[in-house]
Amino acid sequence: MNAPPLHLEIQSLYNDFSHRLSDDSLETWIELFDEQAEYRMTSRRNHELGLPLCVMLCESTGAIKDRLTAIRNTLVFAPRRIFHTSMNIQLVEAKEDVLLTRSQFMVWQTFESGSTELQMVGRSFDTLTRRGEQLRFAKRVAIFDTELIAGSTVYPV
Repeated sequence: MNAPPLHLEIQSLYNDFSHRLSDDSLETWIELFDEQAEYRMTSRRNHELGLPLCVMLCESTGAIKDRLTAIRNTLVFAPRRIFHTSMNIQLVEAKEDVLLTRSQFMVWQTFESGSTELQMVGRSFDTLTRRGEQLRFAKRVAIFDTELIAGSTVYPV
């Protein structure tokens, strides 16, 4: 069987990423990351000024797993459902099995009251690698443009 074109593989990875976050399938969402993955979420202002401050920083897959355990077991926050979408996905550079990509994202959250609000919009700059036949995130830098985030940032984007 022939492998799908690279752009379809990349699109499929981003689709899985968004669906698993939106479906609250965090335990399978982590499977989209390489074993040594890094995850950062920061504001545009901090990113542009080169400041290291991040809203969420996980310097290994173990740290990402710790964050997910905290979401499930220890963090106290108003219950909500999130809806995540990735769009305008672009392959910036390809070197052997390392791909540099970028995308835009939007995150909405719906609280138990039923009200839905836009939580944030932003861009991601990602490094993808192959694990076997599958593309995985080796690094994700999510930069949100929203200056005042509605509610607390609990979930990754």
